[in-house]
Amino acid sequence: METRRRTIRKEEEKKKILQRLARIEGQIRGITKMVNEDAYCGDLVTQLTAIEKAIHSLSGHLLEKHLRTCVVKEVEEEGSDAMEEAYELIRRWAK
Repeated sequence: METRRRTIRKEEEKKKILQRLARIEGQIRGITKMVNEDAYCGDLVTQLTAIEKAIHSLSGHLLEKHLRTCVVKEVEEEGSDAMEEAYELIRRWAK
């Protein structure tokens, strides 16, 4: 998914996001290994639930940053449809 808009992040913020993504990626690799080793279904569900929570937490963090920075900037500069886009993002995230 490519868009023409970009968000320039501070290196510290990028590092934190990438660390969280790497942790999630490691969890997924761990589940793949568990499946290959015929792990108990309940253990798989537990691990998948942990991944879902990690992804939801990261997306919530990114949504908050987006609202505090990008949306505010766009509304101040353009008065555009930024608020409608923000509402849609919140609706998607909350599901």
